[in-house]
Amino acid sequence: MKYKIPSILSLVFAAVQYMFNRIIRLFWDPVCNEEDISEKTVIITGANAGLGKCTALKLAQRGANIVMGCRNMAEGEKVRQEIIRETGNTSIVIQQNICSKSVLF
Repeated sequence: MKYKIPSILSLVFAAVQYMFNRIIRLFWDPVCNEEDISEKTVIITGANAGLGKCTALKLAQRGANIVMGCRNMAEGEKVRQEIIRETGNTSIVIQQNICSKSVLF
């Protein structure tokens, strides 16, 4: 059975390019960044590192109320203070084990 490697690679490349363009438009579109979302509440899991941290920072800049879901509360508090310092948005809270069965039931 022969696989067509070029067609698989082009499909993967197209998917990566699509996601990259969506992320660029979400975070760097000038019209989107000016919109005030201070009446919105956003729950972000994994908000103490990586994409979750970046998302929390960008949404805090736009005024959103943020609930940071973090496994490590100490690290989450450091990131929370960093976001407050950079954005001036104090509407940020941390919740540990946001998806734990004990919290949901």
